[in-house]
Amino acid sequence: MKYIQGLTINEKYRLIILSVILCAAILGLSAWKIVNSFNEQRQATEQIQELEARLLRIRNNVLRGELLQMFIADRVTQQEYIKDADETIQERIKTLTDERKLVNTRELPENIAKPYAEFSRSIDAYLAFVEKNLNDVQTVSVHDSARYANVRNALLIDLNREFTPLRENATKVVKETQDYKNKIIQDFDQQRQIMLWLFGSIALVVLIVIIVFIYIVSRSIIVSIAQTRSILERLSEGELPSIEHQPGKNELAAMQNALYIFTRQMRSLMDFAGNVAKNNFEMQATMFDGKGAIAQALIDMRDNLRYTSEQEHERKWLTQGIAEFGNIVRRHSDQHKLYDQALSFIIKYTSASLGTLFVSDDRDAIDATQRTLQRVAVYAYSRKKYINGTIRAGEGLAGQAFLERAVITMNEVPDDYLKIESGLGQAQPAFIVVSPLILDGEPYGVLELASFKEIEKYKINFIVSISQELASVIKIAQANARTHYLLEETKQKEEKLRANEDAMQQAIEELHAARQAEATRAEELERSNKQLETQKLLMEKTLSEIRTKEQELKVKDQSLMDTRMANLHAQASQLSVSIKTLIDVALDASRTCAHVFTVFAEAPRLFVDARTQANLMLQSILKNNPSFLATYTLWEPNQFDGKDTQYIGNPGHDATGRFIPYWTIRGNDFCLEPLLNYTQDGAGDYFILPQRTRQEAVIDPYIYQVQGKDTWILSAVAPVMVGDDFKGICGVDFAVDSIMDMIDTLKWIETGITVALIAHNKTIVRISDNSIATGQSCHAFIPEDRLSKEWNKPFEVIWDNCTYLLEPVQFGNTQTPWLVCVRTQQM
Repeated sequence: MKYIQGLTINEKYRLIILSVILCAAILGLSAWKIVNSFNEQRQATEQIQELEARLLRIRNNVLRGELLQMFIADRVTQQEYIKDADETIQERIKTLTDERKLVNTRELPENIAKPYAEFSRSIDAYLAFVEKNLNDVQTVSVHDSARYANVRNALLIDLNREFTPLRENATKVVKETQDYKNKIIQDFDQQRQIMLWLFGSIALVVLIVIIVFIYIVSRSIIVSIAQTRSILERLSEGELPSIEHQPGKNELAAMQNALYIFTRQMRSLMDFAGNVAKNNFEMQATMFDGKGAIAQALIDMRDNLRYTSEQEHERKWLTQGIAEFGNIVRRHSDQHKLYDQALSFIIKYTSASLGTLFVSDDRDAIDATQRTLQRVAVYAYSRKKYINGTIRAGEGLAGQAFLERAVITMNEVPDDYLKIESGLGQAQPAFIVVSPLILDGEPYGVLELASFKEIEKYKINFIVSISQELASVIKIAQANARTHYLLEETKQKEEKLRANEDAMQQAIEELHAARQAEATRAEELERSNKQLETQKLLMEKTLSEIRTKEQELKVKDQSLMDTRMANLHAQASQLSVSIKTLIDVALDASRTCAHVFTVFAEAPRLFVDARTQANLMLQSILKNNPSFLATYTLWEPNQFDGKDTQYIGNPGHDATGRFIPYWTIRGNDFCLEPLLNYTQDGAGDYFILPQRTRQEAVIDPYIYQVQGKDTWILSAVAPVMVGDDFKGICGVDFAVDSIMDMIDTLKWIETGITVALIAHNKTIVRISDNSIATGQSCHAFIPEDRLSKEWNKPFEVIWDNCTYLLEPVQFGNTQTPWLVCVRTQQM
């Protein structure tokens, strides 16, 4: 059995064929022996039958009748007949002699040979008698009475005496021959039956042996095939069965050994995928010795996930930095303290070593090269360096960055550049970043940082983003300062105007007194008239001055209004940037997740349980982003791993079995639900729009059931594309309340401000003083016909004694911007 197990399938087939040929040869040899025995029996029987026929012919050819006919024939009239009879007798004697010669007396059985010898002697005596009397029979005449009488007596008496023993011996030998023939036939029949039974037994035994042998050989093949099939079925169902190494060199053992190696590689793959899912990106791909398309695909997946994790970390770091910077801005109302705290935060957050902040406060200069930059904050500078606090545009790296409005980086710092000082000494920096503070294309200052080591690119991106925030802060601070100055100047002019009004009132009163004195002092009329004319001219001059002052006040009021509206625009722009940053982080997460999930669509069989791996990634994204309400993915039928029918009714699946998990967090636990309404227009736009456009999208607010509760949410979704084929989506949901928290935490420069966020479909996302307006038409806040048709730049609307400032919010690569709308009363 072990020998058979060790044979290859071809060798087993050859062994079966050889055994069949051997058995066929045994059966053929047995059949040949039986047929040969039948031929021998047939020949022996034919010989006995031929002997019997000859004996009968000899017995019947005794010439008795021919002699008697010749004897009684007339010698005169029947001479021709006598002649023919003589020829017949001679022919029969010759035939009888020939027949006797053909009998092989040496091969006759003993029980036939003896009577045949007596029969042969009787024939010899009979022939001798015939030859002796034949001439007398032919020549005797009836007229020769004596001779005729002798011949007649010889034929009637002597012939009968010779014929009787011949007949008896012939009968005896024929009877013995027939008995011997019957005995031979009976013996042959018995032998035939015995040989047929023997052949049948041999055939049955050979058939049983070959069936058993074929069963053993085929079972050794079928059992191995069944084991291999069972292993393959369990592998196709996502299991990893335990397989033992099979001895032998046959094909099935080689297949099972290949499956044994494959399961080992798949366990290595599971360990690799599990470690990667736990963000252990240093895990090496040991499966398939790190070679081949599968290993390369897994390595690419690990590298992509590592890149995605790094990107996610950088985005989270960037978002947290902007949020913390916003907290610093909200906590400090003093301008100089704000600059110091902001610069200190940027230095520490980016791990830089030295920094300075320049601000330009002469934006009215016609020539940009004539503008100056005032150093308002420093970090780790020497006292001497700090005293020289003013530079011109184009002077040094900071002035050049301000003039060119472009970021400058330098990793080869000249020897004469500034030194970074500490209590232990000073050292030269290795890397410098100079970023202009630009808002709406207008520079407001320069941020210069230096470090002992090269600053990473994502930190430089953060410096650029924070520079824009600083520009917004500086713009607001400068606008506030200018507003304060204009208010003070207006107050002074109002006081002066009041003084002039008092003087005019006094002049009017004096004029009235003069008119009263006119009646009593006629003589003084001319002089009084002159005084009156003088007072009139003075009054006209005063009124002219008042009109001039009123015109100046109108100009100042308009300037004050412009400054106020500029401040409101700046704060609206800041809110727009904050909302854009929040949604873009979600879009980036959805886009990155969709990019990574293409691995599952392109090679689902690389993963033993691809759905578990995908769910772990969704949980990780949700856990690392507290501002997210939910993460999810939704796939076309059988486009994820082709196993939808195996997951019908499972947690996170519906009756279709499609991969549609929706992950949320309750306390510290993850909650899993299947996605709903994804085939319905309106409620299912989060899936239908990306499916139709093949583009990422921000879905306008809608009500969705989260953990059993109807919740106003908005969605950031990205399509999963493999080439030009749409496979599904990845998405992130926000609660509308989280957007409102961002609006409520922003401190406006004046009271009476109402803020609304309007979605692309012109429905209200949220109003700051009306929490139940979500989902209503924007008409509840501003008439729809007052909105611009294109939301690609800021615009203003005046309606119903209110001024509306509208700032567009463009998300990622979408073409569906929203509006931040600020409403304030007209002054």
